[in-house]
Amino acid sequence: MRVVVLGWLSITALTVALTASVSVEQRLYRTRAERLYDDILSIPLRKATFSDAQRALAPWERYSKASEPCGAPQCDITVDLGFPFPLWAGSPLYAPRKLQWIYWMLDRREPHASARVIIRNGIVWQIQYSAAVWSHRIWLDGGFPDYYLQALVDTEMSRNPWQIVSRYSKKLNEYEVDDFGPTKGGYSARAVFTPYVTADELHRIGKINFACLSGGAPCYQLSDILPAASDVDIHIRRRWYRAPVPVRCGAPEIRMMSRDLNGLGVVEVLAVRGLDAREAASEPSGRIVTARMVEAIKPNRVWNVGEVREFEIEFSEPIPPWSHPAELQPGMRALVLYEPGEARFAADGILAPNCGVLDVNEATLDAAREGAGADERIQPFSEYEVVWWRAERPALKPPAPPEEFEDQLRARGWY
Repeated sequence: MRVVVLGWLSITALTVALTASVSVEQRLYRTRAERLYDDILSIPLRKATFSDAQRALAPWERYSKASEPCGAPQCDITVDLGFPFPLWAGSPLYAPRKLQWIYWMLDRREPHASARVIIRNGIVWQIQYSAAVWSHRIWLDGGFPDYYLQALVDTEMSRNPWQIVSRYSKKLNEYEVDDFGPTKGGYSARAVFTPYVTADELHRIGKINFACLSGGAPCYQLSDILPAASDVDIHIRRRWYRAPVPVRCGAPEIRMMSRDLNGLGVVEVLAVRGLDAREAASEPSGRIVTARMVEAIKPNRVWNVGEVREFEIEFSEPIPPWSHPAELQPGMRALVLYEPGEARFAADGILAPNCGVLDVNEATLDAAREGAGADERIQPFSEYEVVWWRAERPALKPPAPPEEFEDQLRARGWY
């Protein structure tokens, strides 16, 4: 009897010790992740210098890695906290399934946090922060629950042209919330900002629920880890269908596009053609326009005054009140907001997105000049291209599934 009692006491003590160690380590990891988040979001965009960024990241030197070469003109610095349990994910002991079972039986999830700071011409223009966690207990398509949730807070130095005025995304001033998924193994939500966002908006929309990382809250959908992603959850449940939303080409849109896009000017139209059958299969409403630059409101190296270039109109439907691209005829003048290197069919690679072709009048010119004047970047603009970054997802695998699911999971590449 004494042996049985001692056995049970030993098992109980071991269970308590494992639970306590895992809980403490997760709590410590969550604290580090929160501190990193606070330090990264405290760096003032467009104001902080290379030296300011170095000071802010000094406490994270052991976790940091910089691009080469790294200096004031250009540097990308990544901070990766790694995983809290090298016993499970980084050592030879990771292989035995029994250890994985212990971890999951304790109802814990493997978290991962990382960040990035991008510096151009001596100034911090882009910050990124990622928090991810494995979730479980939900069976997807009848298979074993193997998926993760990721929240990404991201600023973009210059936005892709189709992201500014879109029929399929909800624009909210200097930010929006979108998704990356579903991807193999999980779902990701992103709060994306321009560098001109206010600190209050950045913290309010980019707020992350760190309780997900320590197992202190049930986190099964994107809005659990990124509360601003509640609208994205709706789209996931509706199989990613998004109904078109009304868009306008008014003064606010023109100002934002003129600030964020890399090209802007008044052109004289020389020729207009529709896309051929092959091209129109993917862009049925697009057009190719040949034009001469008359006035470069936002000069760049791609299209100077007097030069003739070919550009592509992404969509030719009229958008009130000042965009009527389908009415373009040779001899007309138009205000063109464009992005070099984005067109698929125009010979010169120039793309005019939604609201990129506008009537020339006092209102549009005033809005365009005001927006271009608010752009704080310096030439060449190509140095400020969007730096895409998808932080590494958590690497911990779930415990071995019941035998009857192994063949199914192997076929899916999950096992």
